[in-house]
Amino acid sequence: MGQHQRHHHRPTPSGCVGHWHLQLPRLSFSLHLDLETVNNCPADCSGHGTCGTDDVCLCEPLWAGDDCSVPIENLADQQYSKTAVAWEWDWYYYDTTLQDGTVPDFQVVVNQTMGGGCDTDLYIKFEDMPMLWDYDYRNALTIQNYALTVGGPMEGRYFIGIYTYSVGDGYEECGYTIRLDQERAGQECESGCSSHGYCSNGICECSGPFAGSNCETMTEDLHEGQSVAGFANNNQWNYYTATANSATNMIISVDQDWNEGGDCDLYIRAGEAPTRFNYDYRNIGFDNSFSIVIQNPLATHWHIGVFGYHHCQYFITETLDASACPNACSGNGQCVSGRCACNDGFAGQNCASPLERIRSKDYLSDSIGQSKWHYYKFTAPSVYTSISVALIEQETSGSLELYVLEGAPPELTGAQYSDTTLSSTHSVYFRYDGTEDNDHDFYIGVYGTSLVPMGSPVPYSVFVYSPPI
Repeated sequence: MGQHQRHHHRPTPSGCVGHWHLQLPRLSFSLHLDLETVNNCPADCSGHGTCGTDDVCLCEPLWAGDDCSVPIENLADQQYSKTAVAWEWDWYYYDTTLQDGTVPDFQVVVNQTMGGGCDTDLYIKFEDMPMLWDYDYRNALTIQNYALTVGGPMEGRYFIGIYTYSVGDGYEECGYTIRLDQERAGQECESGCSSHGYCSNGICECSGPFAGSNCETMTEDLHEGQSVAGFANNNQWNYYTATANSATNMIISVDQDWNEGGDCDLYIRAGEAPTRFNYDYRNIGFDNSFSIVIQNPLATHWHIGVFGYHHCQYFITETLDASACPNACSGNGQCVSGRCACNDGFAGQNCASPLERIRSKDYLSDSIGQSKWHYYKFTAPSVYTSISVALIEQETSGSLELYVLEGAPPELTGAQYSDTTLSSTHSVYFRYDGTEDNDHDFYIGVYGTSLVPMGSPVPYSVFVYSPPI
C-alpha cells in the first residue's frame, strides 16, 4: 500500500491577487487567484465618499453624515429654513477672509419657528466638525431665539452644527431658521440678554415669554417642574413669578453647579418684586445649588428675583413637594409632613434660629448676623396685663427689626406687632387679657436686616415688662 503524504499550505493573504504556483508530488500546475473585497458602507456613501475600513464612510469635503448624504451648506450664501429631526445634525460652514488686514467678527443667529417639545443647540468649531463634547463655541440653552458671536476669528473655515434633541414627551420635529450676521457681530449686549434672547445691533431681541431691555423679566408664571436657564450680570436682576394655588410646600431652586466663578443670590417676596432690602425670603450663600421652601404658599403671587452678585449662569426651577422641609430643618428638628418640628432651643421654619425663654423684667443681651433670627418665648401672666417689648441696638441704628406674634415664632410675612423703623431703639406695646382660655405664649423675634455687615454680628439687648392692670 502506498504511503500518503499530507502537505500544508499557508492561506492566501486577503487582498493578494496574482499568479500562484503550487507543486505536489508527481503533480504541478498554475493557479490564478482574483479576490474582490465586498464593501458594506451605508448607501455606498451616497456617491459622496469612499468606504473605508470597518465599513465607515470617508466623506468628500462639504458632505457629512454616516452615509455622506448630508450637504454642508455655505452659511454666507443665504438664510436657511429647516425642519430638523430629533437626535440628528444639520451642517453649515463659513469661510472667513481678511478685510483691511483683519478678519471681521461674525454672528450666527438661530430662530426656532415651531416645535414646542424640542430644542436646537448651536455648535461652532474652526477647521473641523464640532461634536457635542468637542467645539470652540456653543449655545445649548433651552430658548427659542439665540445667537453666537465669534470674536477675533482666524482666517479659514468654520464648521457650524445644529443638533436637535427632544425635551418633551415623544418625538417632535423642530423648525428653525439660521443666518449669518457680520454687521451686528461687534455690537455686544453687556447683559448677555439674560440668556433669554440674543443681541442684535446692541439691542436685546427677547425670545418666548421674556421682556425688558435685558430680557430680564419672565412674563408668565413658572410652571410646576419647569426649569429655566438664565444669566445675571454683575448687579443685574432677573425676575420670575410663581403661583402654587396649593397648600403644598413650594420649592424655588437655583442650580449654578456648572457655573465657574459666578454667584447668584435668590430673593422672594409676596405680591411685588423683591429688592436687596425688601423681601420675604432670601438665600445669599455661596453654594452652587440651593433652594428656598415656601410653606403653605396657597394662591399668593410670589415674585422671585435672581441677583448677580458676581455674573452667573444658572437654572431656576419651581416644584411642589409636600414632604420637603426647609434646609432639612438645619439638623435641629424633625421633618413631619413638610413642616419642621424643632428641638428644644430652636425655632423658625427651618429650625435654624435659637429660641430662649424670657420673663418680665428680664434684660437679655446677644448679637445677631445678617438675615438671621433670634427668638424669645414669653409666657404672659393669667391676668389682665399690658406687655411692653423693647429692642436696643448697642452700636448700630436701623440694622435690626422687632416682631411679635402670639402662638408661633414670627416671620417677615407674619407678625401681630412690629417695629421696623430706622432707629437704635424699637418697641411694641399692647394689652392682653390673660384670664381668657387662650394660648399665653408670645414669641419675640429679633431680625438682622441687610444693613448688618456680612460676617459681623451686631450686639443688642431685649427687655420685656408685663405688669398687671
